[in-house]
This record gives sequence, structure tokens and C-alpha cells, in this order.
Amino acid sequence: MFPVPFNEASRLDVLEKYGILDTKPEPAFDQLTALVGETFGAPTVLISILDGERQWFKSKVGLEVDETPRDVAFCAHAILEDGPLVVLDAKEDVRFHKSPLVTGAPFIRFYAGAPLITSEGFRLGTLCVIDYEPHAEFGCTKRAHLESFAALAMQMLEMRRQLIENGIVPLSSEETEQAKKDLFALVAHEIRSPIATLLSLSQIVDDQMFGPLSDPKYPEYLSDIRQTAEHVSCVADRMLDMARAKTGEIVLKEQKTSLQDLLKIAQQSVHVMAEEKNISIVVSKDSETVWLNVDPTLTTQMLTNLLHNAVKFVPDGGRISLWVRDSGVGETHIEIVDNGPGMLPAAIEKILGRHDEIGHINLGEQGGTGLGLLLVRRLIELHGGRLELLPGGPEGLTARLRFPAYRLCRKPEQAVKIA
Repeated sequence: MFPVPFNEASRLDVLEKYGILDTKPEPAFDQLTALVGETFGAPTVLISILDGERQWFKSKVGLEVDETPRDVAFCAHAILEDGPLVVLDAKEDVRFHKSPLVTGAPFIRFYAGAPLITSEGFRLGTLCVIDYEPHAEFGCTKRAHLESFAALAMQMLEMRRQLIENGIVPLSSEETEQAKKDLFALVAHEIRSPIATLLSLSQIVDDQMFGPLSDPKYPEYLSDIRQTAEHVSCVADRMLDMARAKTGEIVLKEQKTSLQDLLKIAQQSVHVMAEEKNISIVVSKDSETVWLNVDPTLTTQMLTNLLHNAVKFVPDGGRISLWVRDSGVGETHIEIVDNGPGMLPAAIEKILGRHDEIGHINLGEQGGTGLGLLLVRRLIELHGGRLELLPGGPEGLTARLRFPAYRLCRKPEQAVKIA
């Protein structure tokens, strides 16, 4: 017999509203489990949903079956926890040492599962990692990362549910399937970079790379971790809005915003990656006097995406320049110029074309999907502007964001609120 939450009947009622059980595999969930496996070096990763008598796997890595009875499920215990349930050696745990999943195939020895918690507090299932050898530890940082991944999985489930309930397109149409693929692919792409930053920063702290924790660099990195986590949260909250962008339902949360502040936040979000490759990022002084009436979260997202692409493709020891220019006709241009390998003309044409299909876009020898650039294009168009990608010359690529004249206000008190 398995443990049952006190609110089991209500939990099952809520689970039914998600319409997730026995659905077909979806790429974004599979991308997430693959990323989790990569992060933790785990041979098996599951997004497990707890039904009345079974656990069913929405996504799985390293396991052939689609479900198991709930009475043998580690996840049945994990949904009772406030945080991750960690079993370092199942053979030494009285709850599991006689389980057929431990004594027989697949011979589980290590388990760590974080519950998938709805906004109302119901535990629908878990995101869990499994190994077939015991582990000596699974520290606080790893537990925190597992919880973050579980929160992302839950956010994806929420967006999937809302996309259907809000009737953005009829559930049965091909457009619905494409909208879901676009939405989930964007989520997976947007989360990958900040999560990688969090992992790098926290590893520096864990390893005490600069010596004892009293070193002044540690508070700086901890601050970066907090800011990046806040950005991840904002991005996740806005993904449903991005799905609505095509229908014109999105509402920009406009504020009088210092462009210098946005550039600093974007630069900070990639500075660890840049330092690892010895890449210099130079910001023009012109940004100090420019104020824009924009959505600061979405504008930071645009700048961060463009900077991340530049850092990714620029060779070690390269240079990235950020320029703020007055077009001469009232527009404000932000240019991110790098000396990387550039982009193929066909890739530029596909990204800047009138279609939003998300498919493979060749970004050059390094490869890449182009998702970040497609998202930037959609976001700048929501602000009434344009994205331009200009290859050639001594620099590899210039990515230019063109903000229309009505977005500009030289001083904050001159800003005009746009309805």
C-alpha cells in the first residue's frame, strides 16, 4: 500500500483538469528531461504524474516503460514532501529496500525527486532523477537546482492547460499543436541559458574557487545567482503572453526605463560566460542619457538573448561592442556588434521573414536553432520596432534593435505613458 496525501480526492480532481494523462510525448518536456539528465549526470530522468493507482511518465529518459503501479513508486512518497525526497542508497532505506524496483529490474539504488506543485499547493507528481549506483551525497545546491527544474516542468504544465482553457485556438486544430510546440520550445530555450549561468556561479561558490567563503568575490556571485533566478522567474511568467502575441492579446507592461540599467543587467547575465572565454564587452557611453518607454522585462530579455548569442559564437579573446545610436529621424538604435563567424544569408532571411515557424536554422559552423533571435524579433515588433541582422565587414555580425521615436524620452520626467 502506498502513502496517500490528505487531500487526495481534490488532488485527483485538479489533475484531471490538466488533461495530461496518457497524452503523446511532446518535444519540450523531452528536452527538459534531457537537460536535467545532462546537468546531474543521471542515466534516468522522469516527469512522473501520480494517478489514482499508477504513476505515468509524461517524459522519460533511460526507461522503457510508460507507467508503473503507484504502490512501488518512489514518487508516491516524494509528493508528500515540501522539498526534494533524496534516497542515497535504496538498499539501506527501510521504505524501499524490499521494493521490486530495487531488488529487481531496473535495480534502483539512488533517487531524488522534487514534487510538481500547483499554485494551489496540490502535488501532481514529480520530476525525478534515478541512478543504479548509490550516491555519497546530494547537496543543497543540487537540491535547489532539482526544485528549479521541477518548478519549470510545473510551469510548462500550467501553460499547456491555460493555452487550451483560454481558447487561443481550438484544441483539435493543427494550429493548437504548432502553438504548443512553439511555446514549449521557447520555454526550453529561454531557460537553458540562465540555468547554465546559475549552475556555473553556484559551482564557483561550492568549490570555493577563490579560497575561503570570506573572499569578497563570493557575495558578488551570490548576488548574480539571485538576479539570474529572478530573471528566470520573470521569463517563465511571461511565456504564456508570448503565445498570445500572435493574436494581439499581449499587453506590454511599459515603464520609464533607463537604457543604461537594462544594458548593465543584460551584460551581467552573460559576464561569467564572457570571462570564461576572455571576451571583452564594451558599452557605449551614449546609453547613460537615454530613457525609453518600454517593457523592461521583455527589453532585457531581448538584450540578453542577443548578448548570449554573441558570447556563444565569438571566439576566445574576442570582442563585443554595444552601441546606442540616434538614427537622425527620432529612432533609438541599440547595436550589438561582434567579431564572430557571422550568419548565413539564408538563416538571416528565415529569421527576419514574415513566418514564425520554429525549425532548424543554421547559424553557421557552430549550429543552433535560431529560437532566441526569433523571439527577439517578435518582442521588438511588439514594441513597434524592428530587428535587423547585418553581416559583413571586419565584424562578424551586427544585431540592431530599432525602437520607434515615440519610445524615446531623454529624461524620466518627459516620458509619456502609452496606453
